[in-house]
Amino acid sequence: MTIPFAGVLDRAGEALGAFLPRLGGALLLLAVGALMARLLGRLLTRGLRGAGIDGLAERWGVHDVIERIGLERSLARLLGRAVRIALTLVVLFAALSLLGLQFLSQSLNQAVLALPKLLIAAGLLLAGVVLAGLVRSRADRLAYQLDLPIPLGQVAQITVIAVFAVTAAAQI
Repeated sequence: MTIPFAGVLDRAGEALGAFLPRLGGALLLLAVGALMARLLGRLLTRGLRGAGIDGLAERWGVHDVIERIGLERSLARLLGRAVRIALTLVVLFAALSLLGLQFLSQSLNQAVLALPKLLIAAGLLLAGVVLAGLVRSRADRLAYQLDLPIPLGQVAQITVIAVFAVTAAAQI
């Protein structure tokens, strides 16, 4: 009776012995990848600040939109974080696929391929909200000068946001 039980233990030990190196590699990849993603995010933030993107974003009203959304008032930092999060997700997906979980591999590949599209769609939405704010202020000024009784600025803002939202949805 002990022989079948010993066979089960032997097979479990072999499976565990084959899995442990993959688990160690996945954890190492996760640690190094997360560190590299953080480093690249910081380097991108510093590079964008050095290029003056925050000053440009302040002049165009991007910082006001970012602050209204509830994020920190720095476009360079927002872009750096977005890149860091995207790279961390790619590293996480790579670590999971390194574990050899075949049932997840198709889903992980699709998720990795969808990340750039999601980032582009988010960028389009941000650009649309910023542009819509600029268009609204100009349209409101024009409606005031022409003494128009309609909310021209609000209509223009909604139209611009709708066009960018449809474009972002098509990107996804």
